[in-house]
Amino acid sequence: MKRDVGYSCDAPKRMLFYYDARTGACQPMLYRGCGGNENKFDSAAECNEICGKKKARNESDLFTEKHGLVGESFDPDIVQPFFNIHLVDECNIPTDADVLDVAKTCEDGCPMNYRCNENNKCCPTKDYICSLPVTSGSEITIFKHYGRYAHQHHLRNCIRFSYFGSGGNFNNFRTYNDCKRFCMDS
Repeated sequence: MKRDVGYSCDAPKRMLFYYDARTGACQPMLYRGCGGNENKFDSAAECNEICGKKKARNESDLFTEKHGLVGESFDPDIVQPFFNIHLVDECNIPTDADVLDVAKTCEDGCPMNYRCNENNKCCPTKDYICSLPVTSGSEITIFKHYGRYAHQHHLRNCIRFSYFGSGGNFNNFRTYNDCKRFCMDS
């Protein structure tokens, strides 16, 4: 079962663990407070106790399992898009938005406003993130909105806005201080 960090709600974010079938190990994840799947555990010990006996599978096994291509040849370069690591995780973006953009490798260069990080992934620059427009996203639960903060370049400050729980962009921070620390402090 894939990792699912859930969605933001009134419950606080917290560190949980999930079983990563690719590596055969339990990994930490920042759980957003609500939803998600059953692949979440309060501790690494609990995760290992329940899942630790499972055999690690390679990308070929996972791709075959997902797409039913038993006996087909496997080319990791073609399959790479199916093994997505989201930008929020790969680039350590302190956003609270549920943004599903996928981290891409730097092999062909990075798009404008992105730069290559130490893991060879294209990450959006801080200036780009902090210049994105305020976007409320889409409602997950009708009439359920969350107070968040976004940087406004022309005001040189962070402002409060309503976030609907899904989508939006990276210029979305849980607290004023998170926004200020990321966008305004050097």
